[in-house]
Amino acid sequence: FFDEHELAWAAGVGAGFVLMEPNVEAFKSWASNKRWPADRYDAVAARLAADGAEIVQFAHGDHRIRHARQVRAPSFRHAMAALARASLYVGPEGGMHHGAVLFGGFIPPDVTGYAGHVNLTGGAKACGSLRPCAHCRAAMQAIRVEDVTAAAQTHLTKLRAA
Repeated sequence: FFDEHELAWAAGVGAGFVLMEPNVEAFKSWASNKRWPADRYDAVAARLAADGAEIVQFAHGDHRIRHARQVRAPSFRHAMAALARASLYVGPEGGMHHGAVLFGGFIPPDVTGYAGHVNLTGGAKACGSLRPCAHCRAAMQAIRVEDVTAAAQTHLTKLRAA
């Protein structure tokens, strides 16, 4: 699927890292419905880094995660090649999460995802609105740092044990 240049570039990014992406494309009408607060990504990254995880973020969008190594991907395909080398992807529904399924990643199957993905909803059922939605924003606010961190740690522990 990837050419030799994409694979070589991805090898330079490393392997086994946690890829985190808090940024959502603001031009999309539904972007605010998928935005988890950036400070919560920072908190999850800090906790995972304290446990020894290497955090990587693609240099894209407005928010830079404090504990993340910033990587500038030449193209989306290069980003996907690096994603294939990650242990875990933590981020919103979007292009990266769709790419994650190619490599065994996680997303909610009852919303836009695939079987076997971890769905953290804060107890809310997604409505799928394509317009800004107070319900969706409240649902994103209900997702706790502790829940995301615990799910990530569980996944990483299973990988280390395998």
